[in-house]
Amino acid sequence: MSIAVSAVVKPSKLLQLGVCIGCLLILCIAFLIGLGKVGELSAQLRWTTFAALVLLGLWAFFYVFLNRKTFHIDISGIGQIRLKEDNDIGDVRRQQEKLEKGNSTHVVQLMRDSTLWAHLLLLRLRAEDRRIRTLVILPDCMDRQTFRALAVACRWIAAHNVHHVDTKRYGAKK
Repeated sequence: MSIAVSAVVKPSKLLQLGVCIGCLLILCIAFLIGLGKVGELSAQLRWTTFAALVLLGLWAFFYVFLNRKTFHIDISGIGQIRLKEDNDIGDVRRQQEKLEKGNSTHVVQLMRDSTLWAHLLLLRLRAEDRRIRTLVILPDCMDRQTFRALAVACRWIAAHNVHHVDTKRYGAKK
């Protein structure tokens, strides 16, 4: 059986919808606190909490929408993962950095703390330069067969790859 998979991971609309709903809930709670409808707080604490929650809600909203990226994942038959970032949605500075770097394909390792569920892949990938990238992959990021193949390949890598264990972090003995 070959686990070779090539997939284009687009930003999830379900995740974006969930973030929007969460941000709206945070803003509603902020306004309820600001108007004095929830809790018995002093005016100063009430307005400080209001401002903090509004800033948190707006920050989360813009963080998710400004960091939408498309990724290309290639998994070879032996379990090597190559990750390429296609950030056409990003700002001009990022596009300039992409042009200066040239090839933006990185060989990455699947970390032990990745989450591989039936309808959610939370891939924690460590590059050769020790940077860690977390990819949230939901079924709406790609077609159903590609999602299933990617999930199976990631489970196979997690089960067979002993290189991805971080011995310092998890206290494993050699």
